[in-house]
Amino acid sequence: MKRDQKARHRFLGGTRAPFGFRVGDAGELVPDEAEQAGIAKAKRMRGRGKSLRYIAGKLVVDGHRFNPESVRRMLAR
Repeated sequence: MKRDQKARHRFLGGTRAPFGFRVGDAGELVPDEAEQAGIAKAKRMRGRGKSLRYIAGKLVVDGHRFNPESVRRMLAR
């Protein structure tokens, strides 16, 4: 059941949707433009060889601050 829902990009529960997404009216994960732009910015910085600590210090998206571990998880998706 959950495997099917995950394949269809449905929200599987928890306290909030993964960073970069919001939950749509039908329970589907919908990309959040501002957060997706933040992910793209982090990927560009990482591609230029910046450290996770550097990216975490520079990245602020809609008031969200990040630590190096959250940046690592974000880039791993």
